[in-house]
Amino acid sequence: MATTLQDLSTDEKSILDKINQLADQVDPLSTKIQLSDTTNLYDELLRWKTEAYRIIDQVYEQKRIHLQTIIEEHKSKQAKNNI
Repeated sequence: MATTLQDLSTDEKSILDKINQLADQVDPLSTKIQLSDTTNLYDELLRWKTEAYRIIDQVYEQKRIHLQTIIEEHKSKQAKNNI
């Protein structure tokens, strides 16, 4: 399955939306720190960290697939030109 630039842009927008959602969670966490409510803070930070790494892995995989597609298309064009 070849990834088109349009599909990738949609995926990237979705990923950026998720990153923005995570960024929006920083304010409530900051408020909790100021209120010294650290009971659940560690668990929330751990979940946030895990989600951030998941998103980073997702971006990496999409970029890897996109690059692989570009390389395969280039090889295909070279093969056609050599015929």
